[in-house]
Amino acid sequence: MVELRGQIDTQLLLLSGLSRTQVVTASHRANEVMQATSSWGAILVVATLITGVYDMNFRTMPELRWESSRAPPRSTARSRPAAGCDTAGAHVPGPDGGPPGAGTLDPAHRPADAAGLEPAWEVDAVTSTHERTRTVVDAAGRASAPGRGQWPAARVAVSLSLAVGALALVTALAGLLSTGGEGGTVVTTVSNERIVLHGHGLYRHDTVFVAGSNIGSDITTLLFGLPLLATAVAATRRGSLRGRLLLVGVLGYLLYYGAGYALGAVAYNELFLVYVALFSAALSAFVAAFVAADPATLVDLPRRPRRWIGGFMVASGVATLGIWLADPLGALLTGTPPASLGTHTTLFTHALDMAVIVPSAVTAGVLILRSRPPGAVVAASLLVLEALLLPLIVVTTIVQMRMGVSFTPAEVIGPIVGFSVFGVLAAMTLTILLRHVGDVVVHDDGP
Repeated sequence: MVELRGQIDTQLLLLSGLSRTQVVTASHRANEVMQATSSWGAILVVATLITGVYDMNFRTMPELRWESSRAPPRSTARSRPAAGCDTAGAHVPGPDGGPPGAGTLDPAHRPADAAGLEPAWEVDAVTSTHERTRTVVDAAGRASAPGRGQWPAARVAVSLSLAVGALALVTALAGLLSTGGEGGTVVTTVSNERIVLHGHGLYRHDTVFVAGSNIGSDITTLLFGLPLLATAVAATRRGSLRGRLLLVGVLGYLLYYGAGYALGAVAYNELFLVYVALFSAALSAFVAAFVAADPATLVDLPRRPRRWIGGFMVASGVATLGIWLADPLGALLTGTPPASLGTHTTLFTHALDMAVIVPSAVTAGVLILRSRPPGAVVAASLLVLEALLLPLIVVTTIVQMRMGVSFTPAEVIGPIVGFSVFGVLAAMTLTILLRHVGDVVVHDDGP
């Protein structure tokens, strides 16, 4: 009887353990679903806000006169003459006998059906110092001052970048300075594997390996990402086209940083809403900076730099695809969960890189090789991220070793050497791109 009671107690303990494991697993899955749902909801808030502001509140949206929007509405004129010419192709002198297109358009030569309509004429002038100004001429032939009634994309990008910088600073400092926790905790994953969690600070629910990677990302953001953001913002405010391209790249890095923390690379913690705000702000700032870069101002790259930059972008995309395919293909062949899965239910970083980074890198390379100006902007958005892989891998490996993660010499030397070479080549490619773009100064005076 005593032996039977002991067996019953043992079975009850096993059932209790299984029940707790099931509850933890279900809670973990629910947290991931809620995390993803809240993230996408926060992203849609930005679009909803913009739609609510502009809907029925403006006769014409200010963005319609950004530099990339050059074509007039069809209803305003039968055809658009060249700057400084009337509809018959005759030149119209500027004020005080100045060059054609330097001032107003002669009302006598404007289209007959343009009277009383919205502004339809645009004159772009490039000075000898490569300073580009923009004059909008209305249907009555009156020239408005550059930027009047507009809100340029560059100003939007700068304003949002300040918010991105503040949120990234909070995220990085909180990750580095947070303490508390019971130390290493052994848990059973959804793949029925027992692993050890970090157990300290904000990253207590991540494995020791992932927590070390997060801390490495925080250090890299503080030491490199935020100083580069401040430099790019200052250059963009001066009107530098190089500054705008650099801003696109730095915001691309911070967008990747925020997306990883908000969408699943980091286990849920108290800073989740800050991660979502960082992701949303970085995404909006990145789009504004991309528009502000204005590919129309980019000169055609010489043959040799064009081949180098385009070839490197294609090669980096193919290499990234090869690196991230190893884990899922190995899991398919062996029938076991990927080694890097840890506490997660999917390979988030693999999916993000293969679905977004790889196609973007290959597309940028092809566009540059075919002398398409937008390729330079797409390349800039990736080169800063690739260049920062050098300090990121070095710092992350050092942090992980100090936290007790064991590596073989080959596992330390291989990634550090490989990513160091890759990061140096990316930095060289970014330098070549910025040097050959030319520092065009673009005036975008807001309202």
